[in-house]
Amino acid sequence: MPGLTETTSGLTRTATMRIAASSLAVLGLLLVTGCRPPSLEYPALNPAPPLPARSRNASASAGASEATTLSAAQAMVATEGLRPVFSNPTFDSGLSTWIVYDFKPASSPGTNVLELVPVIGRSGQSLHVARTSSQDSGGSGVTQRMSLDCTHFATLRASFSASVSFGTGANMAGFRTGVAADAPVMVSVKYVDISGKDREYYHGLYTGDVPGADAVHFQQVSQGQWVSWVSPNLMDLPDKPRRITEVTFSGHGSAFDSILDDCQLWSGT
Repeated sequence: MPGLTETTSGLTRTATMRIAASSLAVLGLLLVTGCRPPSLEYPALNPAPPLPARSRNASASAGASEATTLSAAQAMVATEGLRPVFSNPTFDSGLSTWIVYDFKPASSPGTNVLELVPVIGRSGQSLHVARTSSQDSGGSGVTQRMSLDCTHFATLRASFSASVSFGTGANMAGFRTGVAADAPVMVSVKYVDISGKDREYYHGLYTGDVPGADAVHFQQVSQGQWVSWVSPNLMDLPDKPRRITEVTFSGHGSAFDSILDDCQLWSGT
């Protein structure tokens, strides 16, 4: 029965090849799936601690004349030659690399909004932060927590782009001293200085007229207009940073509405 044996052997080889091909196809699918970019969906809001009262001493020497809004081209020049710290500043990979900041006070929780939205004239998606409340201030945004040794840096700057619709709060633009300030767009850089003390540098944007606004830490911008902002060199602060622990980009107040993008920390040796 040599013919039958050869036929059986051929069928066996064919079946084996089909199984092998099928296994490779499954493996290939797994590899392709594993290489897909992260979903653009953002995670559910997770509670985060509120921003504490800001330290006036942390940024007293950062003059308002240095912290000015810029065009996109000027912002690129201001950070030219510096190295980006964050991998997903434009949220093209969703919020997978960010910690969601969502603070609602128990006395007046209100409603916080944090979502990725397309913006006409901008590529990809931007971060929409908003809040509605009748009384107390809260905040929404995104945070990066780290332990970044910056003793070898000569330059360290924070930057973002934003469009501010409105903002209200009991201490808008820091016109009251000794109380945590409000602004529809804010960046907060927490760090440990060279003496080992916890410090915070912060800066915010607001729209509308705010008598007595803290002009060192806050800046008035036109409503609904996209602006770019780059901080002064944080390594020039009087309380020089030794280690960066947290960077938060957010809105803060009893009610606000803003859009954020290009949220980054830059370093240079």
